[in-house]
Amino acid sequence: MRVPKDIPDEAADYWRRNAPLCSAMGTLRDQDYSAFLALCLTWAAYIRTATDPNAHPNSIVALNNRLVVQQGRFGLDPYSRKKLGIDLDKRDENDLDALLGLN
Repeated sequence: MRVPKDIPDEAADYWRRNAPLCSAMGTLRDQDYSAFLALCLTWAAYIRTATDPNAHPNSIVALNNRLVVQQGRFGLDPYSRKKLGIDLDKRDENDLDALLGLN
Protein backbone atom coordinates (compact mmCIF):
# COMPACT_ATOMS: atom_id res chain seq x y z
CA MET A 1 0.00 0.00 0.00
CA ARG A 2 1.26 3.40 -0.94
CA VAL A 3 1.34 6.35 1.40
CA PRO A 4 -1.79 8.42 0.77
CA LYS A 5 -1.33 11.82 -0.82
CA ASP A 6 -2.16 15.03 0.99
CA ILE A 7 -1.70 13.80 4.54
CA PRO A 8 0.46 15.57 7.13
CA ASP A 9 4.16 14.73 7.09
CA GLU A 10 3.96 13.11 10.53
CA ALA A 11 1.19 10.79 9.30
CA ALA A 12 3.14 9.90 6.16
CA ASP A 13 6.27 9.14 8.20
CA TYR A 14 4.25 6.94 10.56
CA TRP A 15 2.75 5.12 7.56
CA ARG A 16 6.18 4.48 6.02
CA ARG A 17 7.59 3.19 9.35
CA ASN A 18 4.71 0.94 10.32
CA ALA A 19 2.81 -0.21 7.23
CA PRO A 20 5.52 -2.70 6.15
CA LEU A 21 5.73 -4.16 9.66
CA CYS A 22 1.95 -4.45 10.02
CA SER A 23 1.66 -5.96 6.56
CA ALA A 24 4.35 -8.54 7.37
CA MET A 25 2.63 -9.39 10.66
CA GLY A 26 -0.64 -9.89 8.78
CA THR A 27 -2.47 -7.07 10.56
CA LEU A 28 -2.68 -4.74 7.55
CA ARG A 29 -4.50 -5.70 4.39
CA ASP A 30 -6.16 -3.59 1.69
CA GLN A 31 -9.45 -3.80 3.59
CA ASP A 32 -7.79 -2.09 6.57
CA TYR A 33 -6.81 1.03 4.63
CA SER A 34 -9.26 3.40 6.35
CA ALA A 35 -8.50 2.16 9.86
CA PHE A 36 -4.75 2.39 9.28
CA LEU A 37 -5.11 5.86 7.78
CA ALA A 38 -7.08 6.91 10.88
CA LEU A 39 -4.22 5.58 13.04
CA CYS A 40 -1.65 7.57 11.06
CA LEU A 41 -3.74 10.74 11.29
CA THR A 42 -4.22 10.22 15.02
CA TRP A 43 -0.46 9.92 15.39
CA ALA A 44 0.03 13.19 13.50
CA ALA A 45 -2.56 14.94 15.67
CA TYR A 46 -0.94 13.53 18.81
CA ILE A 47 2.52 14.78 17.80
CA ARG A 48 1.20 18.24 16.89
CA THR A 49 -0.78 18.49 20.13
CA ALA A 50 1.92 17.07 22.40
CA THR A 51 4.47 19.55 21.07
CA ASP A 52 2.14 22.56 21.29
CA PRO A 53 2.99 24.49 24.46
CA ASN A 54 -0.58 25.84 24.53
CA ALA A 55 -2.27 22.44 24.25
CA HIS A 56 -4.53 21.44 27.08
CA PRO A 57 -3.24 18.32 28.88
CA ASN A 58 -6.64 16.65 28.52
CA SER A 59 -6.32 16.89 24.74
CA ILE A 60 -2.97 15.15 24.84
CA VAL A 61 -4.30 12.40 27.11
CA ALA A 62 -7.39 11.88 24.93
CA LEU A 63 -5.28 11.55 21.78
CA ASN A 64 -2.85 9.22 23.55
CA ASN A 65 -5.70 6.98 24.67
CA ARG A 66 -7.13 6.85 21.14
CA LEU A 67 -3.66 6.12 19.78
CA VAL A 68 -3.11 3.21 22.19
CA VAL A 69 -6.40 1.59 21.12
CA GLN A 70 -5.74 2.08 17.41
CA GLN A 71 -2.16 0.80 17.61
CA GLY A 72 -3.36 -2.28 19.45
CA ARG A 73 -5.65 -3.19 16.56
CA PHE A 74 -2.59 -3.50 14.34
CA GLY A 75 -0.31 -5.33 16.79
CA LEU A 76 1.94 -2.35 17.43
CA ASP A 77 2.54 -3.13 21.08
CA PRO A 78 3.68 -6.32 22.85
CA TYR A 79 0.36 -6.96 24.61
CA SER A 80 -1.74 -6.74 21.45
CA ARG A 81 0.73 -8.91 19.52
CA LYS A 82 0.32 -11.57 22.17
CA LYS A 83 -3.49 -11.28 22.01
CA LEU A 84 -3.34 -11.51 18.21
CA GLY A 85 -1.01 -14.53 18.35
CA ILE A 86 1.94 -12.76 16.74
CA ASP A 87 5.25 -14.01 18.12
CA LEU A 88 8.18 -12.06 16.73
CA ASP A 89 10.57 -14.15 18.88
CA LYS A 90 9.83 -17.23 16.77
CA ARG A 91 10.95 -15.53 13.58
CA ASP A 92 14.52 -15.93 12.45
CA GLU A 93 16.81 -12.94 11.94
CA ASN A 94 16.03 -12.73 8.23
CA ASP A 95 12.31 -12.53 8.95
CA LEU A 96 12.87 -9.76 11.48
CA ASP A 97 15.11 -7.88 9.06
CA ALA A 98 12.38 -8.17 6.43
CA LEU A 99 9.78 -6.92 8.88
CA LEU A 100 11.89 -3.90 9.63
CA GLY A 101 12.83 -3.33 5.99
CA LEU A 102 16.53 -3.96 6.62
CA ASN A 103 17.11 -6.34 3.76
